Amino acid sequence: MSIIERCKNLNNNIDKIIDLEKTKGETEDLNTINNELGKFLEKINFVKNKVVLFKTKNISFDVDFENNLKSNLKLILDYLTKIQKKFDEEPTIKSLKTKNYEYLKGKLDESLKNYDRIMKETWNNFCNEKYSGETIEKLKNSIDLATDNNKESFNKYQYKYNEFMKLKNNIPEYDTILSKISSLANELKEIYNKFDRNIPKDVKNFLNAVNSGGASLNLYTEEVKEWLNSKGVISEYKIKR
Repeated sequence: MSIIERCKNLNNNIDKIIDLEKTKGETEDLNTINNELGKFLEKINFVKNKVVLFKTKNISFDVDFENNLKSNLKLILDYLTKIQKKFDEEPTIKSLKTKNYEYLKGKLDESLKNYDRIMKETWNNFCNEKYSGETIEKLKNSIDLATDNNKESFNKYQYKYNEFMKLKNNIPEYDTILSKISSLANELKEIYNKFDRNIPKDVKNFLNAVNSGGASLNLYTEEVKEWLNSKGVISEYKIKR
């Protein structure tokens, strides 16, 4: 074999190696994009499933949220269609890594963060409607734990309250969690009403109202204010409209 022929073979081998490296690089980039979109798809399905779950249990969302969700999903679908069309015409990584793709990623990330926040707020509001009674610390300061009845009731309350808060702090996966929240709320109210309270009538009425979802301002008498002050818990109560 002549030197010229050897040089040609060498050049051909170099070209093949370069093409292989390009293919390898494109494959890695395509896998990266596939993984990115896969994660976004999982999150979108999560939001969709939660919206369906909440609506079947009559947990309402803000109208703006539902309209925004629909319009954003349509916009995302339009951009995915554009990207798919471009890739069909030119099946290379270059056709995917465009402004459309970068915009799509940004829009997905922004939308999903917003949806996550709204889902948490909606779930939190639902749980508060079911039960917004005294925390463990508040309860410790408002009852006499020296009596056997209060000790027993307090231990039950603490266990149920912690269970309730654990569920409240996580967006539910299944409808059984929603039923469980309602059941725990009823149990907490029942336990709360069993506490022996050697307290003035106005204070008892106020605390029972708070435990049942909220006390009106007319229940917040001077006697109630003085009692809360004496227990050092007045700052833990807030006025909400």
